[in-house]
Amino acid sequence: MPLINQEDSQSYQDKKSPVLRCPIPPVGLGPVDNLRQFYNKGAVPQFRAQVISAALPYGSLTTGNTSTTTIVQGSSSSSGGTSGGGGTTPTSALGRVFTSSITTPTLNPGGIYQTTLIMARTYGVISVSVNAAARIRLYTNQAAANADAGRPVSVPIALGNPNGIVGDWLLQIPSEYQWFSSPMAIGFNADEPATTNVYAVVSNPVSTSNPIQVSITFVSMEL
Repeated sequence: MPLINQEDSQSYQDKKSPVLRCPIPPVGLGPVDNLRQFYNKGAVPQFRAQVISAALPYGSLTTGNTSTTTIVQGSSSSSGGTSGGGGTTPTSALGRVFTSSITTPTLNPGGIYQTTLIMARTYGVISVSVNAAARIRLYTNQAAANADAGRPVSVPIALGNPNGIVGDWLLQIPSEYQWFSSPMAIGFNADEPATTNVYAVVSNPVSTSNPIQVSITFVSMEL
């Protein structure tokens, strides 16, 4: 083998490709790119690069029409009228966590209230919170909400048909007033063109009359 000087040796080290180690990365650490091998010049042994994602950021949410948005401890709280008017989220909102909230008028026992939340075109529901016993349903479009609004909680949905239901939460006792979805309930807006509207039906399942405050904490998956 011919002799090579130090400079040539470094160049040689940079170009050579020893057998790479290929362990499976720990679950939850970094993006899918961790499944690729990265050549780290001439270092031996070769390790695959591992990028640990930063903690999920929080941000603000822009809404339209009658809804209003305020920033509360890094999250977004949206409240207002019955129509969100197709509000949009800024590009920096993708992958961030928000809380969208509405308050119903006083609902009598069995009373039903339909409204629209401003969330995202595609989203994952992390948690649903209420201040009193309530049944909360989210839908992909207004027609689905209208068709399902009168379905009693004891009646299951018809199988084999698209129903547009994202989630149906019956929260009746204080220990259930903040309900964490596990796994997240994935939803989307089915309007044409798609908007950030999420159609909701809130009903009072108990024998007392109450206004109901509903807060949906979600992660935006598509702007």
